[in-house]
Amino acid sequence: MTDTEEITDEVVAQSEESIEALNPIDESPATVPFDPAYDSRRQRIYDHRVEAQAEPNTMIACLAGVNSDLFDTELIVAETLRQGLAASGGSLETIERYGPLIELTLRLSKQITQVTQLEQRARKDNGEGTSSKPR
Repeated sequence: MTDTEEITDEVVAQSEESIEALNPIDESPATVPFDPAYDSRRQRIYDHRVEAQAEPNTMIACLAGVNSDLFDTELIVAETLRQGLAASGGSLETIERYGPLIELTLRLSKQITQVTQLEQRARKDNGEGTSSKPR
């Protein structure tokens, strides 16, 4: 298992633990307005996942698949964070309480960046260039 795979597995496991640990029992996320961009982001991630599976180069397809999974996890974590901060007013105490989730969001973003760079490098080595198809 590579370092990236180990870190990715660790990040996903921590995201599940952090979401469960930070889910406020006395605060209902339903009272916070739902982010309308959430559904469109989820669709874009799904589209990326589908495109990845159509990629003929196995390495590029796998990297794009891993990246879409990371994007999906980041979206869930970020929405949980947004809902929690909005529901509790965003005080300093609340921000400190959600510190682990903020840290997890940053780690996921770093992982997404690293996997994207690997994917772009694989595309370049495969003669595809570094830009992806317009969406």
